[in-house]
Amino acid sequence: MKYKKFFLLLPVIACCIVAALVGCTSGGTPLAAREVTLDSDHVLSYLALLDDSVVYLSSDETGVICVRHYLDNGTSVPIGELENFYLRTKNAVLIDNSIYFFVSVLTGDTRSKNILACIDLSENELKYYEKQDASIAGLVTAEFGKNVVTYKNEVNGASVTTYVDMFSVDSGEWVQYHESRMDTDSYEGTAIHGIYGNGHLYLLQDESRDSGFVTSVIEYDEQMQFVREIVLDDAVKAYILQTGRITEMAVWDDYIYFRNISNYAMIGHIEDGTVTPLLQAQNMELALNQTDTDDPLFISAEQTHTMYWTGKTALFPPVS
Repeated sequence: MKYKKFFLLLPVIACCIVAALVGCTSGGTPLAAREVTLDSDHVLSYLALLDDSVVYLSSDETGVICVRHYLDNGTSVPIGELENFYLRTKNAVLIDNSIYFFVSVLTGDTRSKNILACIDLSENELKYYEKQDASIAGLVTAEFGKNVVTYKNEVNGASVTTYVDMFSVDSGEWVQYHESRMDTDSYEGTAIHGIYGNGHLYLLQDESRDSGFVTSVIEYDEQMQFVREIVLDDAVKAYILQTGRITEMAVWDDYIYFRNISNYAMIGHIEDGTVTPLLQAQNMELALNQTDTDDPLFISAEQTHTMYWTGKTALFPPVS
């Protein structure tokens, strides 16, 4: 049996719910490291780091299950099995003491479907919310108020339909926004290929216009009303888009972050509706389910350090 040691970076005075095996920040409060030992034999991926526990997916020859490992007493509690598990993306969100994340499950030899999984932390119970559609596997999970949001792709020959799908945790209802289509042969039309929420909603999209082909981030307010457009120029697109599809993005203040499937990442400054690259690196990603998006925390798997953003980069040394 293998055990993995990791460190929780907790404020010296008060703990906050942030996450992902690197820790949290709290208004500039000094951080202290706490070492935790976790059985990592079958850890597939981590979902969240909470005040009292780590929630992760565990896999073996029998399947994939959700597990909650309590930090104080070292006990692990199986929550439920993700039957016919196929894949999921990194993202998960915490709303009303429940963790939500999209997962793709197999329905046949070559077919899959997407479902929204929910872990009720009060009851340690796994629930599912399903919407019948033809969306392809690998949905990103984002938070928008009391809603879980994603964007979906449905392919019909050379025509690709993309749209925002929003699930209300209060009503249990799904609402669809911004349906658009693009012809992959002519590249005529509009397609969404990125999403982020932090009170406002941000959509990364391609659109063919009279002036040419435009890639931009569109910001919407709490009522889904247009706020602004942030255009990505050829230099930004060459680095972050042409090396792989976007798997993660974030926006805070006048800064924006992208990471793609090839692990290329970029932080840029937003000014006058455009983006100026400030930092480009590989294997740099956001720590999971952070609550302090004004000062995001990044981790570098390649150099084993954390980076705390305060309007300029600051690289911290490893905690071990």
